[in-house]
Amino acid sequence: MKRKISAVLLVLVLALLFSSCGGKIETVTDNNGRQYTVKRDKNGFAQTDDKGDLIVYETDDNGKIKQNSDGEDVTSVMDFPGYISDGKSVECESFSIEIPEGWALQNGHTIRLFNEEYQAEITFTLRSTDSVDDCIDQIKALFDGWDAQWKESEMKFDFATAKVITSRNLIENYEKSYIVFAIGNTSYAINTSFNTKLADSVDFESVIGKMTFK
Repeated sequence: MKRKISAVLLVLVLALLFSSCGGKIETVTDNNGRQYTVKRDKNGFAQTDDKGDLIVYETDDNGKIKQNSDGEDVTSVMDFPGYISDGKSVECESFSIEIPEGWALQNGHTIRLFNEEYQAEITFTLRSTDSVDDCIDQIKALFDGWDAQWKESEMKFDFATAKVITSRNLIENYEKSYIVFAIGNTSYAINTSFNTKLADSVDFESVIGKMTFK
């Protein structure tokens, strides 16, 4: 019995020690390859201030969070990068998304997921205050003069119903789609493509459905 009590006390002491060392340290990498130490809020997002700036911990040369004379963690703010990622998920100013098995985050200024098996890509291309229909018209205008032969459909997510335009005439052996939906006053456009020689279709819906909005 004494040994069991001692083991429990040891666990509690260790927990207190770790909790007093500046909180949970989580390193994320932004779209330019720079690393930051962030703390999550109660909803699991990287914390931001009232202006939407990213709050990051200041750390010493050993990666330990600095503390002030009152024992409080020292933080600073910075513009939210194009995105940040911990390798399991990727997050921008307005949403985060899990990186599913078989998909990898590609370097760049926008969130782009790539699936090697099907040469498939999902690019989160646009956030706009324009309506969904206006965004669709703008996308079609980009291909004015092309024989796109757009096919229109819908894709239903838990968070919204999206309008989808799809073409197999823009790139040889590829199907290209734009998936557009609105969350509040913001419209989101997601560009997808895959190699039709490698697959008849790709389940983009389940990947995009992992988006979580702030």
